[in-house]
Amino acid sequence: MKKTALLALLAAGALAASAAQAQQDPWIVKGGMAYLMPKSNPGSLNDNGTKLDVEVDDAWGFTFTVAYMFDQHWALELLGSLPFKHDINVKGVGKVAETDLLPPTVSALWYFNEGGRVRPYLGAGVNFTEFFNEKPGSLHLKGSIGPAAAAGMDVMFNKHWFGTIDLRYIRVNTDVRANGSSHNYGTLDLNPFVAGVMVGYRFAGR
Repeated sequence: MKKTALLALLAAGALAASAAQAQQDPWIVKGGMAYLMPKSNPGSLNDNGTKLDVEVDDAWGFTFTVAYMFDQHWALELLGSLPFKHDINVKGVGKVAETDLLPPTVSALWYFNEGGRVRPYLGAGVNFTEFFNEKPGSLHLKGSIGPAAAAGMDVMFNKHWFGTIDLRYIRVNTDVRANGSSHNYGTLDLNPFVAGVMVGYRFAGR
C-alpha cells in the first residue's frame, strides 16, 4: 500500500513538473519558404459545351507558424503565409488567368522524441483557402474549407533555435465563376502538397 502511494506521488509530481514546464515555455514561432504544388490534373471546365482541361502552376511563398504547446507532445498550430501567386493554364492554349491564394490552416500536432535534438511530428487540422486578385477581373474563384495533414521534423540548434522541414497535404476545391459570378464553369480540385523549410524559435524558460 505504501509502495503504491509512493508511486502515485511520484507520478503526480512528474505530471506537475511537465505541466509547469509547458506553462513556462508554451510558445513556438517559425518562418521560412514553402513550395505549393497543386495536383497535376485538377479538373476540367465547361465553356459553352467546350471541355477545357486545366493546369495550375506551382508557386513559392513565405510561410510562418505560431504554435502553443499544451505539454511536451501536443501543440495547436496556426499556419499563415504571404499570398501564393499561381498561373492558370488551359492545355493546348497556355496561360488564360492567374490568382493569388492564402491557405491559413489550424492543426493539432503530436511531437515524438521528447527532449531529443531531432523531434519528428505528425498533425491534422482544417484549412481555409481564399482566392483573390483574380485576372481577368471577371473571374471569381470560390473559397474552400477542407481537411489538412502535416508531417515534419524539428532539428534543435540550441535551447531556443531550430530548423524545420515539413510536408503538408491540403484539401482545396474551388468553383470557377465569371461574368459577375453568375456563370459556373465547374469545379477544380487543387489538393496541393506544400513542402516547407523554416527556422524556428522556442520561448524556452530559464
